[in-house]
Amino acid sequence: LDVALLIFAIVLFRQLAERGSLAATDLLGEAAANQLLLAVPAVTLAASAMVLLRLFPLAMSLASRLLSPGLPPGLAVALWQMSRNPAHYARLALLLILMSGLGVFAAGFGGTLSRNHAERALYAAGADIRLTGVSPNNRGSSRPFPDPYESVNGVESAAAALRGVGSLISAPSAGDSTFRVLAADSGRIAETAWFRDDFAAEPLPELMARLRPDEIPLGAPLPPNARTLRVLLKPDRPRPDVLLAARMRDANGRYFTYRLGALESDEWRFYEAPLFDPRGMRYRLFPARPLSLASLAIVGTDIEAGLRPGSLLIDSVEARLSVGGTAVLEDFADAGASAWSVLRETPDAERDRARASTASPRGDASLMFSWSGGRANVLRGMRASPEPAPVPIAASASFFRKFRRAIGDEAEISINGRRLNAVLAAQLDFFPTLDGYVDRFVIADLDAVLARINPGLPRGDLTANEVWIKTPLSGGERVRMIERFESGGPFAVGGVADAEANLRAARFDPLALAGWRALLLIAFGATLILSALGFLVHAYTSFQNRQSQFALMRTMGFSARQLISLMWMEQALVIIAGMALGAWMGGGIGAAIMPFLASDDAGSRTLPPFAIEVGWRSLLYTYGAMALVFAAIIAGVIMLIRRITLSRALRLE
Repeated sequence: LDVALLIFAIVLFRQLAERGSLAATDLLGEAAANQLLLAVPAVTLAASAMVLLRLFPLAMSLASRLLSPGLPPGLAVALWQMSRNPAHYARLALLLILMSGLGVFAAGFGGTLSRNHAERALYAAGADIRLTGVSPNNRGSSRPFPDPYESVNGVESAAAALRGVGSLISAPSAGDSTFRVLAADSGRIAETAWFRDDFAAEPLPELMARLRPDEIPLGAPLPPNARTLRVLLKPDRPRPDVLLAARMRDANGRYFTYRLGALESDEWRFYEAPLFDPRGMRYRLFPARPLSLASLAIVGTDIEAGLRPGSLLIDSVEARLSVGGTAVLEDFADAGASAWSVLRETPDAERDRARASTASPRGDASLMFSWSGGRANVLRGMRASPEPAPVPIAASASFFRKFRRAIGDEAEISINGRRLNAVLAAQLDFFPTLDGYVDRFVIADLDAVLARINPGLPRGDLTANEVWIKTPLSGGERVRMIERFESGGPFAVGGVADAEANLRAARFDPLALAGWRALLLIAFGATLILSALGFLVHAYTSFQNRQSQFALMRTMGFSARQLISLMWMEQALVIIAGMALGAWMGGGIGAAIMPFLASDDAGSRTLPPFAIEVGWRSLLYTYGAMALVFAAIIAGVIMLIRRITLSRALRLE
């Protein structure tokens, strides 16, 4: 019977492993629990307990042979008795194993469920407070981001993040090549985000440190008092439909496009634009000093014809100062050309080239940039920095499986439609706010992504759209701070995710609050009552059947203390063995079954997955109550032993 029950348990567990969950779909397409698979824990526990009992006689026989020669008579007789008649004690051991295993499983289930409800709230929020749809100021003067949030009373730290959509450009497999992207401040996100150790092979601070490049190219810095940018260049021929543009990065990390003029002449001439003239600004946002030159580029304006192939020579890049005079940013003499690299953020730029040239109006050197044909209104040019190294990213396990990549592989990806060379630096299974079951996702350093993409944008800039905030505030102070954020301070936001509000909602879930706690209480109550009754019946029956044996042992010279030690030895061995085996089995079954129970009320797998959490406090209370009951029963049996009348017990009937 026990072998057949074990085979049945294995079959059920295999079905559970194939399904991956206890949830099933009924005829109406609604999620429902598979009633048969719900019996897996109980069947597995009973089958395992019965199989373990086959080892009980062997263990008692071995213990009696090894230990009895060195034990006092009372304890030695107890071992001999248990080895000669193991079936009598096996019944009680089976009951204790089943009850203890059920108690540990119930405590683990209740503790795990309570922890998971709290962690689901934290996982959905990502941090104490997460602001979504953030719009950094697009009018007035540029301001640092997200530093103003850290000046808010109660905010310990704030991390900027960019949430977007990406795709693998050279996907080796057919089908969907998209994935989710979260680029975050690698230094601050480790302080603000909620993260669990089993989400990745390394802690979050170490993971994010691996994603930050050794150097982030920010371009050629301009003097703080620069007022005009000008470039001395010569096109291969007049191109009135081609504009020369400069991409500038201000002190707050915002990017601006300056139009220096159309290439209407094929002679050497200066193309220039004022840097801080409000009348010349095409956008409402005003840059903050000092500026850095991120890239120089051309833009074709003929929509129908597009951009025709061509080339130009750049002799120097200068900045006129407000105090008079000029500052040369780059004269391309000596190795100056090697400090610039071609923008390859669009497919049209694959054949663009930049190389040193000896043609120069000043007789030294220049930089030749040549381009192939392509679309209009697309930036084609050079960044004012050497070719940047691939951006390190961490990808989900599903990303590696889908695209058949390994750590260390380089990948050409796009983020919000812009190309980016990346290298897979780490793997993780889950990250707060991202669905590791359904979606593929990558994590990257925000500064590295922005510095790589923004120099190639024709206008505007790619910026962070979320802020992750760590705060110790709660109650009314927290509510007032959130109201301030929702009202648009310091920046306009689209929504607020509050971990504290999510936790309150989880606590008010009637299923989590009342249902499972009631089941846990019933399980503990049943454990205590059934174990106490079973032990009481076993102890009383054993005493009744062995009165003559106890009396005979007294006549042979055994003292009452030796009989008491015999009784304690027998009961303690059964109790300790049964409880220990039950606790071990209950913990093992819980660890094996819990992952399949991680489904919400809609049948979907919970985020994050279950982390086993045994409610040891409740379990210890139960075990303490059971120990008191067992001690009281044993004490009662000992009192009966003391009151044995030898003449009556040995009287022949």
